[in-house]
Amino acid sequence: MNVRSLKVIPLWGLDFLTPTHGLFKDRLDTEVEHVPRDATKLDVERNFLPILTALVRGARTSNFTKADILQTTRALVNLNTYFSETKHWGAVWTSRIVKDVWRNLWISQDLVRINVLKSHNVRS
Repeated sequence: MNVRSLKVIPLWGLDFLTPTHGLFKDRLDTEVEHVPRDATKLDVERNFLPILTALVRGARTSNFTKADILQTTRALVNLNTYFSETKHWGAVWTSRIVKDVWRNLWISQDLVRINVLKSHNVRS
């Protein structure tokens, strides 16, 4: 009961002068809360779910062919590209559709024939 007020002190940048966020070099800490979350359901369905499927398929493969290695490598590059284009990591990964598809991909007995959109009952 001794606390009368609470002040939020921002994390300071490497120059100890500017309050910058640790993840974004060019954004003040106060601006991070307003980062647009343009993870629309359609965008996630069309662009992120194929990347997610390829990543899980690569992770579950036990005997890699050259094609498997290329596909998994391409999926990692595509994942980096997807999130470097203003997509919000937390908004995408915590969306209901991603959670459901992630779960279905890992519990599927036959990943070769799995169709992500059908497994989630998504209309394309």
